[in-house]
Amino acid sequence: GGAGSGAWRIELSSAELPKAAVALREVEEILEEEEERLDGVELVAPELQFARSVGAAVRRQADGMLREALRSLNQPSLTTALQVFFSLGCLRDKVEEAVAAA
Repeated sequence: GGAGSGAWRIELSSAELPKAAVALREVEEILEEEEERLDGVELVAPELQFARSVGAAVRRQADGMLREALRSLNQPSLTTALQVFFSLGCLRDKVEEAVAAA
């Protein structure tokens, strides 16, 4: 997909995922602060949608990594997934979800 299609395929390596989470959190914080001013501006609409798509993809990939790491007891993957959730500001929620599901 591209900027016009609204459908992006985003797959990050385990090395890229934590870095993407840090950058994503920064972008999301800016968007939260400026959402009202940016809403409805046609020029930034595709970029806003892309940022939301990246956010969903990073969270989905980290969720899958966390589930698989817990299932297989893979400590490096577990560490990466937890680092991603910490960077996104949702570590506590994800740990509570994982404990409840176990």
